[in-house]
Amino acid sequence: MKRGFWLAVAIAMASYALLIFWVAPVLYHRSGGLPVFDIRISAYSAEDAMAYVEALGETGRQFYLTRVRPLDTLFPIAFCLALVLGYGRWLPGKNSGVRAALILVAVVYLVCDLWENANIATMLENPAKIDPALVKQTHLVTLAKWFYALLALFAWLWLAFKQIGKSR
Repeated sequence: MKRGFWLAVAIAMASYALLIFWVAPVLYHRSGGLPVFDIRISAYSAEDAMAYVEALGETGRQFYLTRVRPLDTLFPIAFCLALVLGYGRWLPGKNSGVRAALILVAVVYLVCDLWENANIATMLENPAKIDPALVKQTHLVTLAKWFYALLALFAWLWLAFKQIGKSR
């Protein structure tokens, strides 16, 4: 389990680094400086979504679907696994209720991230399907993703630092 934990952490960190340092600049350049859907915290309209998809062009959409999407599927799975394995390490059986609640938060994050990715893929594969309801749903799922990801991460970091303090 210890090796699996560190492997999940390494994969999550590496895939996130690729998303930030390789993918984000490419998409930023191809879209003419527009922010990617995954990080848009403020609300946006169907027209904004269409403008982004059009700005990406066919080459940018294919890059997103063939390079970004697999990486943005790997990251949330590895991140969720690292969270869950960390909670298991740092919250033994006596804290099973807290551990279960934190695992639920991590799993809800994962569902939101994968749901967001599926909606984005729908918009990129078929821009004609971009409508206000899909855009609103995607935006709300993005907000939920960030809320649950940060909540899970802060709990994970707090438990990790608490464990480090115990071992000194």
